[in-house]
Amino acid sequence: MGTPSSEGRIIKGLLFTSREPSSTFNRGPHWYHESPWLPLGHDALSNNALGSRSLKQTALLKTLHDQSLLDPASFKNVPWLLAKEIWDFLGECNKQTLHMWKILATIYPTDFRKGCQFYKLYTLRPVQPLKGYIETMNDRRCNWHAFLSLETAYATVEDLVRIGGMANLAALEIERGQWRPCPVLPLSHPNDPETTLEDGIVRSWLEMARAQGSLQHLRVLRISQQNSLTLSSLDMLAGLPGLALILVHKCRHFTEAWTQGEEDQGQAVFAAHGWHAQSLSKVLERRGLDEFTGPMHFEQLGNAYTDSLRTGKREDGTERLPPGLAGNAPKMDFCLHQGHRTDVSSIEKRMPFASGDVLHLTPVLPGSASKRPVTLSATQAPSRSEKKRPSSSPAKESKDKRIMKSKPLRNLEDLLSEFS
Repeated sequence: MGTPSSEGRIIKGLLFTSREPSSTFNRGPHWYHESPWLPLGHDALSNNALGSRSLKQTALLKTLHDQSLLDPASFKNVPWLLAKEIWDFLGECNKQTLHMWKILATIYPTDFRKGCQFYKLYTLRPVQPLKGYIETMNDRRCNWHAFLSLETAYATVEDLVRIGGMANLAALEIERGQWRPCPVLPLSHPNDPETTLEDGIVRSWLEMARAQGSLQHLRVLRISQQNSLTLSSLDMLAGLPGLALILVHKCRHFTEAWTQGEEDQGQAVFAAHGWHAQSLSKVLERRGLDEFTGPMHFEQLGNAYTDSLRTGKREDGTERLPPGLAGNAPKMDFCLHQGHRTDVSSIEKRMPFASGDVLHLTPVLPGSASKRPVTLSATQAPSRSEKKRPSSSPAKESKDKRIMKSKPLRNLEDLLSEFS
């Protein structure tokens, strides 16, 4: 039986945060960092004046004794007021788990979001492969938003490709990190430490989005130190209908394209791929945000997502895309990162994120001044015979080129008469 850690969960109002592994219970990814059992000796349901619990209290304890046995069907005929009472009781026990949060967000989509808008899971190291975490966050019916922030040090190429199948993903951050040994992992680290986001992975995202209908609600993408990614990926990302904001930090091909010449030249390069580019520092300056509060605003994926939902026009004068999911939908935030994003000291260490190296990209909508130049496809490219076809103008002929003199054609009858 798993034993909960004293540092396992931190609850602040409507924010539920799990930071360290608190359970070795092996019944699926929901219990990587939590335990499904109520704490022993809990006295939230104390005895009444007669010295015994009511039937309702006894049934409640029996139902919640092992949360891993519950599923959405368990609450099919349970009214919201009773479900809220169960959730509040779990709060008194410090056992408001991710598993129960997902069940209530699914069964009570309107009522539950009023009292529990966020669920955040922060961990320094994964206790299992990332496949389980991604599957836990995904929801085909989009009952909640998913905000995913991870370091590629713990990811395989298959993990990065699997992200493309998430239907409810609203914000994504992929950053290069340094792998740190994790004693709770049953096996040694099997992944290539140089796993990075590549054009082929982005192409697989677009293919899954078109075939499966995934990534339709992805609005924010933040990438950092992904040097294998080229500008061609922007053409594919433009195919995601909801993507409204890309933040790029120290990605080699993007930085080189932006710093080759003047700013307007860099903007023209990105506009050719369908995106309006500008430095994040200028965006912050235009909005009146200082050098500290501005980075904190974009440091949170949730804040960047809210920024992408703003109505009105962008800085380049184009209209914003309409929002994908409802802005008040429940939000699940999983962060596998060296520093917690709610920690001010961690944000100060990442202050280079606010420098001019960060590119702020928004889509160039059809009809705007900047358009991608037309290029020839493989079927439209000139053939070799067309490339080698000589010019019809004698002036363009090479002087050294030998030209056969024209001779009058002989009649075939005259030719045959010579052999008679």
